[in-house]
Amino acid sequence: MLLSERGHLARPRSRVGCLPTIPRWTRPRSARRAPPGFRLDSVLIDHPAWPAAVRQLKKRGVGESQVKDVWNTSTEAGKGREDPPGPPEGNGGGGTIGIRPYRSGDQARIRALTIEGFVGVAVEHAIEEHWPNISPLGWGERKFLEVVADLEGHPETCFVAEAGRKVVGFITTEISEAKSQGHVRDLVVAREWRGAGIGRLLLHHALDAFRRRGVKIARIETLSHNEVGAHLYPKLGFQLIAVQNHYAMRLDE
Repeated sequence: MLLSERGHLARPRSRVGCLPTIPRWTRPRSARRAPPGFRLDSVLIDHPAWPAAVRQLKKRGVGESQVKDVWNTSTEAGKGREDPPGPPEGNGGGGTIGIRPYRSGDQARIRALTIEGFVGVAVEHAIEEHWPNISPLGWGERKFLEVVADLEGHPETCFVAEAGRKVVGFITTEISEAKSQGHVRDLVVAREWRGAGIGRLLLHHALDAFRRRGVKIARIETLSHNEVGAHLYPKLGFQLIAVQNHYAMRLDE
């Protein structure tokens, strides 16, 4: 989920098409050129030349929806973003990475990602480690019940990341207009796609959705030993405001 620090001087190239107006060495150090045939829907560039680059994209025939996504993702959430790299080595394909709303047909894939992605970083997994087989449901199924509650309770604020036509990550959120808060509930990226910036894209997309709804505070929680989250969330602007301990006890002894 976290971006590696790479980058060096290279001849001016663009991640989408070929836009010589944005030299590579003026972009974030983490940026690197995507493999041939691969294109990112959300190219995160904070650069004075970007409006002109968007106009060039339109001239080159890039779809209006993609240009809008590129522009919104680049400008709405403030400065300090890093350009996500291309796909990890050996992931088996190119295509387009895009963020879209959750659909009910995504549940089977999200279930698999939930069980894969929350090992060691979910309270239900910790309970299972402490008291194996105490429940008729495995820890992954118990965690998925929480995810499904969000997917079915407020699907309009849940999103998935696709590489080509395959779901490679998801984020569930909920919004309380009474509290003026948006709450990021769960965030998972497929194991083979971690380190490619997809978690960051999903978070930016969710935060932009919060802003469009007019909420004032975004919240997210993670276990203290989740090193990825502990590093990423402050970089996106989240501040640590409280620490919570989780306690459990058996009632059949």
